[in-house]
Amino acid sequence: MTSFNVDLGLSHILSPKLLLTANTWVRQDRVSYYPSANLFSDQPATLSQSRRLTSTGFRTDITYARGRHTAKAGVQIQVTPLAEAFSTGLTDAGFNSPCVDANGVPVPDPSLTSTGQCGASGYSVNPSYQPALLPYDFTRGGSLFHFRGAATIYEGSAYAQDSIKLGQFNLNLGLRYDNYAGLSRAFGVQPRGGVTYQIRSTGSVFHVSYARVFLTPYNENLVLSSSTGLGGLGAGSNTVQPLVPARRNQFNVGIEQQFGAKFGVQGEYFWKFTDGAYDFNTILNTPLNFPIQFRKSKIDGALVRATLANVHGFSAFTVLGHSRSRLFSPEVGGINFGTAYAPVARPDHDQGFQQTTNLQYQFSQKDLRGLWLGLTWRFDSGLVVVSVPDYATALTLTGDEQHAIGLYCGGVFATVAQPLETCNSPNRGATLIHIVPDGTYNPDTNPSRIRPRNLFDIALGSEKIWTKDRYSLGAKVTVVNLTDKVALYNFLSSFSGTHFVTPRTLEGEITLHF
Repeated sequence: MTSFNVDLGLSHILSPKLLLTANTWVRQDRVSYYPSANLFSDQPATLSQSRRLTSTGFRTDITYARGRHTAKAGVQIQVTPLAEAFSTGLTDAGFNSPCVDANGVPVPDPSLTSTGQCGASGYSVNPSYQPALLPYDFTRGGSLFHFRGAATIYEGSAYAQDSIKLGQFNLNLGLRYDNYAGLSRAFGVQPRGGVTYQIRSTGSVFHVSYARVFLTPYNENLVLSSSTGLGGLGAGSNTVQPLVPARRNQFNVGIEQQFGAKFGVQGEYFWKFTDGAYDFNTILNTPLNFPIQFRKSKIDGALVRATLANVHGFSAFTVLGHSRSRLFSPEVGGINFGTAYAPVARPDHDQGFQQTTNLQYQFSQKDLRGLWLGLTWRFDSGLVVVSVPDYATALTLTGDEQHAIGLYCGGVFATVAQPLETCNSPNRGATLIHIVPDGTYNPDTNPSRIRPRNLFDIALGSEKIWTKDRYSLGAKVTVVNLTDKVALYNFLSSFSGTHFVTPRTLEGEITLHF
């Protein structure tokens, strides 16, 4: 990947009440992904890509502040030329076989080219088979899928907003207009408004807000994703259906409550209802991502923060969160080497509960920059694992992927060199993800998830271990993952792939203040 970025900005004070800002930019990203010289060395598919994304634009706004008003208005124009080339082909006869054996394992027989052959051969039909991929299956006489395309995306925006102070009320009002012209065309008028009310006698603050949001498609790989139609390449719809701008209604309510001078609590709940919601389709275990669009999505969540200020050297805070996300099919665009999404599914950023708590003790009350000791505790209930709906699917993963999740059958664990292909033991599962029992999987109400985890970090430091005149030297030592917990953050995520929790690590930091 090669990139460059050039921008120029200007700020000018027109008067004590007026500030003018303007900036212009040009950015470009070039991304290349190369296959092996022998295409069959890439398993289970060979992929190559070359794309270029250039963004140029201009933005200016003016800010006005006087009395109870703080207003701002501006315009933005952006032009984004896109150029994309992509090719792929299947290299593993078992990856998209039309038949499975008695254990549900795909049969790697290249002579099997349709589900009609399964019964006569003593096999069953593979429910995950995608006949639209047959023309690109090298093992069954197919050839490379080639794509080359280009487009230019034009976007223009104008907005105005004002924050108004009225006694114990604070009003935030705004209006934005966007015009989008690319592979599809649309415009959006977006009113936004919020009200905050403060009760000084009780230390309470209440707020509520609404925003109508116009969301434009992701530009990365947009041209290809807009050419594969309903269900993507794997569905074989052969109808060009460009991704279109989405529209969202978002609601927020919250409260802040202060209990004396030392302790405060903040809480908020939000709802997001989106028509035409976006997600990403990641190809196998590669960094190649393609935007896809769903009919709609519903997302809601909560955030609570409690803070304790310094009490005899002791301070603390805790942050509690919950997020629930649901995607509604059908989806449009992408490549989709796997099965299509369920009518209602949880994406891999859905998590029931997470919390972070930090405790800190300051040894000296006279010098708050002196020696301190801190402990951080993080708990996560586990993200959704979209790629492993059941144990049978886990048996189709590579040895490396099975080893990563700790897949086992009886007392036998999968290794990179020896993956598990069958399992007749009732004692089976994975140590790092919770695979739901057979017959209980539901993509909406009972998906597989990363197993819950508790992580602890401890740190010791001082902002002033040495001082002289205006200079001071600070230092900090941190033990990350104190208990050396082995765990996953996510697995084959459509956003970021697979990530393990950092093993126990000792970190040191020295800071010079001047």
